[in-house]
Amino acid sequence: MPIILANTDEPTARKKVQSLKSTIATIDVDIKRYHNEAISIRAQRDKLVLRASEARRPAHPSKLIGLIPSCLRWPRLRLTAELQLPVLDRELEHAERKLFKLRRERNALERLLHMYEATFAPIAKVPPEILQIIFLFTIPSGHSAPSISQTPISLTLVCHKWRMLALDTPALWAAISTSSDWPLRAFSPIPISPYSSELYQTLRNPSLSIARSNQPLAWLHRARGLPFWMEIVIPRHDLWFGPQDPYRTWVLQTSSEWSHLRILGRASHMAALLIAPFPKLETLELVGESYDYLSRGLVHAYDDFNLNPHHFHRDKWTALTIFDASVTWIMVEQLVRILKHAPVLQVCRAQIFIRYGRDTLHIRPRVAYPSLLSLELKFGPELVWKTLLDHCILPSLTSLHLLNLCSNSICCPGADRDIADFGQRSRCPLRAFRAVRVWKNENRAAAAVQNICLTFPTLKEVDIRTS
Repeated sequence: MPIILANTDEPTARKKVQSLKSTIATIDVDIKRYHNEAISIRAQRDKLVLRASEARRPAHPSKLIGLIPSCLRWPRLRLTAELQLPVLDRELEHAERKLFKLRRERNALERLLHMYEATFAPIAKVPPEILQIIFLFTIPSGHSAPSISQTPISLTLVCHKWRMLALDTPALWAAISTSSDWPLRAFSPIPISPYSSELYQTLRNPSLSIARSNQPLAWLHRARGLPFWMEIVIPRHDLWFGPQDPYRTWVLQTSSEWSHLRILGRASHMAALLIAPFPKLETLELVGESYDYLSRGLVHAYDDFNLNPHHFHRDKWTALTIFDASVTWIMVEQLVRILKHAPVLQVCRAQIFIRYGRDTLHIRPRVAYPSLLSLELKFGPELVWKTLLDHCILPSLTSLHLLNLCSNSICCPGADRDIADFGQRSRCPLRAFRAVRVWKNENRAAAAVQNICLTFPTLKEVDIRTS
């Protein structure tokens, strides 16, 4: 465990440094004394072992002449060695044990000394407001949320001053990335066993959650109402994810505090999480599994992603301004439902499809969405984008992008007429139009540019590509 220094002024720290240096000097004297003692004992022991080994070695008969008196002393030497060796071993073990203890104590005092000396460093004199700004540079830039094992937890383990500053900087705690395959029974906001009463009280009291700094509940408390950015990763192997999952229960209990949400997982997992209320949510990004449009695996996504009508209630996404599903497939009927429950939505990016041969949700025609400013649609070979544009009236739209993802199926018959009908119906101040693989050849693309410019006289940028 790291040592957290108390908040100490400079005079007190200097006195502590002098005291630590004096203690370390005394310990150095003891270390030197025990070190010399161990060397002396080891030398005596080695000498005794050598003499005993010579006494045990049989001599050649020719060398025994004149050594008879010495030979008579060999048994006595062996007996002396056998008696003194255990005593020397015990003394050597005692000296080495004292050395180990003194060296460990010295290392601990030396680390503490360095920490007190660090309080004299120039960075220790930096004003707290400047340190808080520096702390903000430790978190990832953009919407890349840190995990619970990264900053800002490391900032709280340096010293008492840094810990207090980090806890008093709400912006450090306003973003986090979580994964549903953690052992998240501790995240459940309701008691899940007869022995969880203490945990239950801890989770219900945010001030006690600070002690459990590895829980996202602590992040929510420390963010102090700032816009909270949440990333949820649901791995494919997390087959247990469902209505009884404690992680999902925790999500449903805390979703009302989120301002930005990014979900990575299967379509069924996304739909399971989107039933939660999000009154403060401003940005919603869905990142699903990578399906090839022509693969049969996409059929499973058709069945998985289904936002049932009873999951939506009044004022569900009243603050949502950006919806991004540009890297996951979403049914056009579901996108319409999201548009309906997001009255202030301004930016919409989606990868859409229609289930042919199946019962689809009913789309009411000609619904106006006055807040939408930018619409980007990715689609397959069918004319699903026509269905969506035919349904919508977008009087404030300024940017429209159409992208056909199937390079081997270029051309959308009647695209000029459909876009013209949409423009006359919406009468929007469109400024940017971009289309990729909607028209088959350059001649049709050139004609489309003229028609679109006539339909939208406010256009400033037109980009039509056939490949």
